[in-house]
Parts: sequence; C-alpha cells; structure tokens
Amino acid sequence: MGEPPGPTAPPYRLLRREPSRPHTSVLLVLLSGIFSFIEAFVDLGSGVHFSGLSLSSLSGDSSWLGGANILFGTLILFLALQLHQTRWYHRMIGGLVAILAMCSLLVGGGFLFGSALGIGGGVLAIAWTPTPPFYLAPQDESMCPRCGAVVASTDRNCPTCGWAT
Repeated sequence: MGEPPGPTAPPYRLLRREPSRPHTSVLLVLLSGIFSFIEAFVDLGSGVHFSGLSLSSLSGDSSWLGGANILFGTLILFLALQLHQTRWYHRMIGGLVAILAMCSLLVGGGFLFGSALGIGGGVLAIAWTPTPPFYLAPQDESMCPRCGAVVASTDRNCPTCGWAT
C-alpha cells in the first residue's frame, strides 16, 4: 500500500512571503538604517548637516555627527536582521529600534525621515502577532495513535490498522 501522505509544505516559490515573519516592520527598520547611513556619508563628505534637531550648533565641528549616524545606522540594520531571524523576540527588538530611532533624532536621524521609519517599524514590531504556518496543522485530519497514519475527521476508524479514533 505505501505510506499515507502527511502534511506537506507548499511548493517553493521565489520570494515566498511567510505569514510568520514581521515583514513590514523589518522593511521599515531596514530603510531607517539605510537613511542613517546616507545622512552619515553626506555629513562626512560635505560637512553640511541637515537636521533642525541636531546638536551641531553647540559645537563648531560636526564631524562627530557622521560617526554617530554610522553607529546608529549599524545598530538599526543589525536589529532589522535580528528581527527577521529571531522573530520570537520581536517586542524587545522593536523597543530597542524605537529607542535608537528616537536617540538618532539628536544627530539627524536619516534626514528625520529615517527616524520616523525606525519609530514606525519598532512600533509595528512590538504590535506584530506571530501566526503559525498554515501547513503544520490541518483541521480536517488527525493522526492515528496506534500506527501514525493520517485519519480524516469523518472516519471513525483508522484506514490502515482499523483502530478506533
């Protein structure tokens, strides 16, 4: 007879969207880190700073602002990758991203747009609720406790061994 079919994964598709990952918050946090990097290189290359909230008016040299943006950008990008890989710590990572994005406002925060993306991505990561993959728990099937065969919910006995389910 052969082995009864068990639950199977859906066929592989390029860029498959898994329902159990916080894709929107990861995208927003990645964009936040990229905008911080862009502002850092603009700050370091031209010496012109683009933020109204910056502390550059307090010090004559604004080269430290580019270094701070590189630091914030690196940390935010690292947290975006961690959010995508270790989704079970999404609340902690989202909180850290939101705090870093608020702190990066002091040094420009990716033209302020990057900070807004980081805060929004952090809040979405905190609010996200993981869902189990759809192929792990079919509702209309169960397994026989005696032989492990798949039994439809309408069957009273296992089709393989006859055990009452």
